Amino acid sequence: MKHVFTILYLCLLGILSQAQTGEIEAIRQIIESKIEKIDATDSLSIEKTDQLKAFSKTLDVIDDIKESKSFSGKAIMGFNGETTREDDNSLFNLYGGINLDWDLYPGELDFYTSFGVTFSDGDLKENVSRIDISYDHLQPNVGNGLMLENYVYINRGTDAYLGVDQRYELGGGFILNHWINKMIGEEDKFPKPLRSQEEIEQWRAMVGNEVGDKNFDHLQSSFQEAYNKNKKSKSKLRVALLTGLFFELQQTTVRDTIALDPTYHFRWQMRPTMDIKLKDGWKVSLRPYFKMPMPWEWQDVVSDSFGNESARADFLVDFSGSITTQLASKRVEIGFIYHLVYDNAAPRIFIEDTDEGASRLLKNNDLHQSFRMSMSVNLAR
Repeated sequence: MKHVFTILYLCLLGILSQAQTGEIEAIRQIIESKIEKIDATDSLSIEKTDQLKAFSKTLDVIDDIKESKSFSGKAIMGFNGETTREDDNSLFNLYGGINLDWDLYPGELDFYTSFGVTFSDGDLKENVSRIDISYDHLQPNVGNGLMLENYVYINRGTDAYLGVDQRYELGGGFILNHWINKMIGEEDKFPKPLRSQEEIEQWRAMVGNEVGDKNFDHLQSSFQEAYNKNKKSKSKLRVALLTGLFFELQQTTVRDTIALDPTYHFRWQMRPTMDIKLKDGWKVSLRPYFKMPMPWEWQDVVSDSFGNESARADFLVDFSGSITTQLASKRVEIGFIYHLVYDNAAPRIFIEDTDEGASRLLKNNDLHQSFRMSMSVNLAR
């Protein structure tokens, strides 16, 4: 009994991605014939009712996969409360965005854009914006197929609260992942992939003649793909560590009055990740980014002609934590998000008074916090 569900699932799923409707029906007939032979000869001592239940479960899984979308998207809107070290801003800052995702297993392409605006003296002013394009690629042959992931990305952002007029990043790296085996919903719906050569040969002996050798090698990879997708979407806990290198181009203004020269730096980054999925559609996510300088550029030094210096370790912390829940329709999601950005070497400049032979340091805010209440709507049915 332990292999029958797996065999039936593999036979149908392995052909599904390439077969047309008529071919799928032909595979169904082949498997039904196989069930009858197993039952008639009693070679595996499996009762007919158990076989039919396993087959019914297999068809349910196949239907779910057929209905799944390779494209998904969300439209996001909400209200922000913004704070810095010096002042609090109105809770009624408006926030909006779009998040699009293309499933290109073992890759995934993401596009994300967002903006925050506020009304001031009758004018609409953009305070924060972001555009992010990234591509992640799993390494199916490493570990369990989910452990190692490579990524590349490019983004553009602004943050008026920190004096960032434009910041561009281009980089890449890898992510180490671990999804636990406990899943939300029907935990036994997907059996674990079988990897030993002995088990693979058992599958080949039992179904190879029926489906043809040219399709058999595709069975295991297709099964692994479906299992990985299911585990990513339903695992109760994911922990991960992202690390990589990126090139940064930044244009800043000090106190909205003095534009500084653009800066160019190579940096490295690290981001621990924790995603917790609870019952009834609740999810908790924690993502702290640490964007660090290269060892030979550890300090950002600003000086004046009188010999004064301001030296700061040139790192940035970008933390976000969220709690989200899905409404009954699962098309609408409500979220509460906390976001913190701390720039340890915030833009700054010495203002010199040549008459008095002295200067004073003028610098931007180094801390920006926001609390957001948001609603997102799924764009793909």
